[in-house]
Amino acid sequence: MNKKTIVSLVAAALLATQLMAADLGALAQGVYAKAGGNKTEAQWTRYFSKPAKLAKFGIDGLSDGDRAALLSYLNERSADKDQSTVPK
Repeated sequence: MNKKTIVSLVAAALLATQLMAADLGALAQGVYAKAGGNKTEAQWTRYFSKPAKLAKFGIDGLSDGDRAALLSYLNERSADKDQSTVPK
């Protein structure tokens, strides 16, 4: 590969990483709303253990770290916490 191709691939990878981080919050809000919102931590954990549910929202395409971050975000706002709504 030539230098220009390598630089382009690295730039694309960095851009994709930045976009994914920005979209994680939006994804969390979408999952929260579409999944019915007020779930307890146990319900969110069970929800994330079902491959069909993960695929429905595109969560199955996330890295393990992003998936864990998303679950943590939702658990922090679960129905059995003080802050049960996802902030805008």
